[in-house]
Amino acid sequence: GLLIGLIIRKAIHDVILSRIRALARKVYRQKYASFSAATRLRLASNTNANLTIDPEVGDDLYLVSQGFDIALAQLKESERELQILMDNFPGTVARVNKDLRYEYANKTHELVFGRRPKWIIGKTILELQGEEMFSRAEPYIKRALMGVHCSYESEVLASDGRLLTGLVHLIPELDENHQVIGLFILGLDITTVKNAEAEIVASRNLLKSIIDIAPVQIYWKDLDSRYLGGNMAFALDANLKSPEDLVGKLDTDLLWAHNAAQYQSEDRAVIEFGKPLLGYEHQLIRPSGQITWAKSSKVPFRNLHNEIIGILGVDEDITAAKVASDELKDSRNLFMTIIENAPIRIFWKDTNSRYIGYNAAFAKDAGLEYPEDLIGKDDYSCIWADKAESYIADDVQIMQSGVARLRF
Repeated sequence: GLLIGLIIRKAIHDVILSRIRALARKVYRQKYASFSAATRLRLASNTNANLTIDPEVGDDLYLVSQGFDIALAQLKESERELQILMDNFPGTVARVNKDLRYEYANKTHELVFGRRPKWIIGKTILELQGEEMFSRAEPYIKRALMGVHCSYESEVLASDGRLLTGLVHLIPELDENHQVIGLFILGLDITTVKNAEAEIVASRNLLKSIIDIAPVQIYWKDLDSRYLGGNMAFALDANLKSPEDLVGKLDTDLLWAHNAAQYQSEDRAVIEFGKPLLGYEHQLIRPSGQITWAKSSKVPFRNLHNEIIGILGVDEDITAAKVASDELKDSRNLFMTIIENAPIRIFWKDTNSRYIGYNAAFAKDAGLEYPEDLIGKDDYSCIWADKAESYIADDVQIMQSGVARLRF
């Protein structure tokens, strides 16, 4: 905004000066050009009887007079063009003198303050903005009157009832002695930007809340495998007080430094090939010697241009589930060992009376060449096929009643 104000100010001066300089060069080139006698006589006839004008001086006066007429016309055209520019500028543009009275205000003031520029001219900033708004601006105005370029944000209730947020620039105007003689005031409507910023902050806070309460460890790294952030669960697992303490660190700086080479190798693979590593299990050995298990996923971390700028990782501690799974396997193995070595026939079927398992004693009595030969088959496929109907009827009765038949 400040840059815009300076550019506008410089543009005004540049346009006027360039046109006057061009006219001056034109006058100089024509200074010694010959004019017709009639022109000189007309100029001489307009003087009083006691005034004698040298013809060459008359030529110069005529040229200067014509030059300034043209310069004045072009200056008025520049002012007209500048007025069109200011009235269509997407913000308020004004100038006040040292007494803070308005000497210029563009049409946008009417949209913001509900006052036409003609009413504003001659009024003070306090009269236009009111005490509350002026009190917020006063410290910046004082600094600007000391020759300092100032910027500040201000809220204003627009004439249509909308609450607007403006970014105001105060640009000191200096005379040839570098003394402040007034201020240029440039106001830009940044309501949309501020609302967008507020939404971004709210979204970030919501995302941070979700990440921090997630029952998994979440982190993200840059292309060099340096941590850019993580959630609280990950920070605590790294024996850090907060996620902020994680930023800038490498795996070699953390508790699992002995596994750093493996982790960084995984990072490089994800970054190089752009493909995720999903749901892989790995063992972790803590410095204390404790063995834990995690299910991990790593995916490419991309920016708005879809360029890979790092990796995003998620670790789930599955130690308890892994221990329970191992215990279940051990129990099942023990159970199957007991069944296999039992001296009695043991079998189990599905709801369609098809065999889904049995022990060695059963397989032997059934005359099976291979233990799995009867899997998926019913009693009609056994050597006791003549009793199959009776056996299947017993199965149905037990399943329907839910009552076991013992020693029959």
